[in-house]
Amino acid sequence: MEDKKINERESIELISRMIRETQTNTARHSAYPMLVWGYLTCIVSLFVWVGYTFIWENASWLNYCWLAIPLIGFPLSLSYLKKQKRIGASNYMDRTIKYIWAVIGSCVFMLSILTILNLIAVNILLDVALLISIGATLSGLVMWYRPIIITGILGIALSFILGVWEVLFSQYIVLWFVIVFVVIMIIPGHILQAELKKNERA
Repeated sequence: MEDKKINERESIELISRMIRETQTNTARHSAYPMLVWGYLTCIVSLFVWVGYTFIWENASWLNYCWLAIPLIGFPLSLSYLKKQKRIGASNYMDRTIKYIWAVIGSCVFMLSILTILNLIAVNILLDVALLISIGATLSGLVMWYRPIIITGILGIALSFILGVWEVLFSQYIVLWFVIVFVVIMIIPGHILQAELKKNERA
């Protein structure tokens, strides 16, 4: 009877440790990309907004600056993932998050290209903010990491406000777009990074 209790306790501890390792492994590969895409999107957005607002009012070429986000973001993310030493094998959680971002990233990229080429008429900032917020929320739910879940849901709410903001204060819509990315990417990315460093020191 005592042996059975010990085995049950060891089994629970083993399962708990595996779950923690899986979450840590996934978090390690999420923190850096979130910060890269978050900061990159904010920097490019502010550059375009400042350019249109204060320097080149009618410079249509500024729209092509948005392409700098995927052109810089993808190589940086892929380079980082290749350099990282993975803890444990690829698991269901990792694959699920990859699939989520593969689908959402493809949609965002296609929407952006079609909008830049004037082939479709959509509120591109609203659509991108909403899609990325949904992706962040789903990733947080898969990882069951509350900060990402909360900031993702907040990002969804802010994305809808962004649509209303465009009607009322169209000249500041890009700044609101930046705020959305700070909430859904930069803040949770730094939280993840801080927790990973704390766990490594422990």
